[in-house]
Amino acid sequence: MKSRMLTIDGKLSYKDGFAALVSVILLAAGTTAFSLSTMASAYSYADSVNRRELRIQASLNAGACLDTARLMVAKDNFFTGTTTIPYFGCEIIAVNDSVSSVSLNVTARFEGVSVQKSGIALY
Repeated sequence: MKSRMLTIDGKLSYKDGFAALVSVILLAAGTTAFSLSTMASAYSYADSVNRRELRIQASLNAGACLDTARLMVAKDNFFTGTTTIPYFGCEIIAVNDSVSSVSLNVTARFEGVSVQKSGIALY
């Protein structure tokens, strides 16, 4: 009885392992593709959570800046123009309409995320 590796004329056959080799290569490629897509999805989710935290912090800074601007208007009835508060990373634009109110527009920037809020201060 002859070995399976030999052909009829006595030469070695290399075709017997081809299907197994292709199967292993396809399984490895599929596993690699699945791993890469899972890692990309995890990175995207982590980035969205981080951006949400930055938006929340920027919104809190804008609210604090708006409250500070209202306090500035309460101390100075003629408060107008553009002012920055570096501690909150915000810019205040105040427009005095000379009728008893001041329009306030606040833009807060925190690590690349900006939030705008508006308000009116009465005096």
